[in-house]
Amino acid sequence: MIALPLSIALAVAVGVSPVAGLYTAAFAGAAATLFGGSRYNITGPTAALVPVLSHVVLAHGAAALPMVGLLAGLLLLAMSALRAGRLMRYMPGLVVVGFTAGIALSSRSAS
Repeated sequence: MIALPLSIALAVAVGVSPVAGLYTAAFAGAAATLFGGSRYNITGPTAALVPVLSHVVLAHGAAALPMVGLLAGLLLLAMSALRAGRLMRYMPGLVVVGFTAGIALSSRSAS
């Protein structure tokens, strides 16, 4: 229930129709249910991608968003096949904090 209004809000923040957010929430929820690896996984929309997706919409239009989603999914599948998640143990905590702070600053300057 939380994902639906958040998906609508993020769609509006990116610059597309709120209906696109509803479609995204429905398809992402179904995919997470079908392909989820654990019952402890938490899935849902994230505001971290708003700056990236809004740039895609500004540069290439809203029609480019499905291709960006497809490419992101293929990248995640390739990283999963290569077991790239194990590399996260080498990521310093300060890098994660800096990444999060950078997203917050870029989201604020975009609005």
